[in-house]
Formats: sequence, C-alpha cells, structure tokens
Amino acid sequence: MKLFKIKYVGSVMKIYQIFNNIDISIFQLSLDIIKEYTNETLDGLHLNMRHNNWDLNKLLNHIQKTGEKIEFLEAYSSKPSSKMLENSSSISYGVYETLNKKGHFVEVSLNINNYIIKKEDVINIINRYLKIMDIDYGYVFYLKEKQNWIIENNLKTSLFSVTSTIPKGYYEEREKLLEINNGFIPKIYKYNILNNAQIKLLNKPNLCKINDKLSLNEDE
Repeated sequence: MKLFKIKYVGSVMKIYQIFNNIDISIFQLSLDIIKEYTNETLDGLHLNMRHNNWDLNKLLNHIQKTGEKIEFLEAYSSKPSSKMLENSSSISYGVYETLNKKGHFVEVSLNINNYIIKKEDVINIINRYLKIMDIDYGYVFYLKEKQNWIIENNLKTSLFSVTSTIPKGYYEEREKLLEINNGFIPKIYKYNILNNAQIKLLNKPNLCKINDKLSLNEDE
C-alpha cells in the first residue's frame, strides 16, 4: 500500500541517433513541439555551452554570419528561474563523444512541463522527428517533483540553492549507448522506442510498430 502518491510535473522525452552531426531543423522542430504541448515560447537559446540567451532569429543570424559549427544547443525560458527545476519547459540537443573516444551519438531531450504525455503523443512526436532524422532509440518518463530531467536523479534543495550530483558510473553507462543498435537497452521506462535489435532481446509481445525499424513498448 502506497502512503504517498507521486506527483508528476511533466514528461521528458529523449531520442538518440548514432551520428556526429547537428541539424538546426531538429532544434527548430523541438521548439515547435514544446510550444504546441505547453504554449511556452522558449526564448533563451544557448549555443555550444555559452549563455547567449538569444531568441531563434539571433541564433540563426549568428550561425549564418559566422558559420560556427554547432555541437550543442539548449533552450529555456528567458524568465529568471532555475534551469534544473520543473517550473518551465526546456530542450537539450547535442552531439556527445564518449569518454573512451570510441564514438559519438546525438541526443535530443525535451522537458515538457506540466503535461503528462500519452501513447498517441509519443507516436506523433516520433513520426515528426523521423521526417527529418534517423532515430536509433528513445524513451519517455514522467518527471517527478525535484528531479533532474537531464541526469534523472533527485535534486537537493535548500533555502538558497538547488544542486544535483552526478551518480557514480553515469558516464560509463552513457558510453554503452553506442551499443543500442546491437540490442543494448539502458533501462525500461514508461515508453520505450526500440529498434529491431533491442526488440529481439527484450522479447515482449504486443509492441506498437512505428516503422520497419522502430516499435513502441509501453511499460505498465
């Protein structure tokens, strides 16, 4: 018997591609999706880990003028708030090189504030991304109060600060993402967008087919 009901404050979707390049159109689609599901306009955009706080037009103009290579993009509300807290939506999109430098992968992360995503939403969003990118794996979980949506662990809050520590083995686990097309599954989430190699190892019936490569598993 559960004494306390878990309070969810939104949904997080993460999708992965074994690739080493960034496409600005994927970031633009992510902004559109956040706007549609939350009515939030994320106007604090950050390029390559710098706190630019640009809107989309300034970002696009900078890239066009300078030709700067895009490796990492973030989007938050420009209103003052903690980026780690659950009071607004956010986006993280980047290409990551593993610690052992054996390869790269692209990660697109959407923090959809105050919306509990449903199966039909997952299928709709994934199909929209598939029009402009390949997807090798993805998942969705419901974000709890005081949970770090990026690292997925609990936040530590005090009167004057919010902190989050990186768990032991976190980066080693992320290196294993290079093996997703060989069947590796990090863990089972509420919704799991699985490729054929993962499906074969998971061996679960009644999956919802998305295309010839991907199917959706909903975990009870």
